[in-house]
Amino acid sequence: MWRQFESRIKHDLLATGHVVTHIPSALIKTKGGTHRQKTDCDFSAAWRGEAIYFDAKACGEATFNLESLVFRESKVHQFNFLIDACNKNCKAGYLIWMYDKGLILWADVHVIATLRLNGVKSLDENTFLINSMKDDKPINLGDLLWGVR
Repeated sequence: MWRQFESRIKHDLLATGHVVTHIPSALIKTKGGTHRQKTDCDFSAAWRGEAIYFDAKACGEATFNLESLVFRESKVHQFNFLIDACNKNCKAGYLIWMYDKGLILWADVHVIATLRLNGVKSLDENTFLINSMKDDKPINLGDLLWGVR
């Protein structure tokens, strides 16, 4: 499902006037073999002069599990990059496709950090400060982040 979401993100964002780049993982060849170097985030985008960095997640559950999908050891470097980007006045967070619910969520990285500090283990479309849209419309970060077209 993630690959399908990745393709849709690129298509929809370009169609809605965003500049978008998918950041692929790099393959590094060493004497020990070939290794995949994880990226700091999945996408960089721009909309009306605003830089946006985000990681894309696909979730088939009723809630999005923060511990396994954001804070596990292999993913925490992405969270740290997004915090750093946000601290440099960029928009940063997670674009989450909850495909069983037919929703796409935007979760700002500082909201995710606050939820974790407060012991919250998961989120959904009803979580405070999480923006959502039906997944039957083209993804528009302007709508999700600022409520504007």
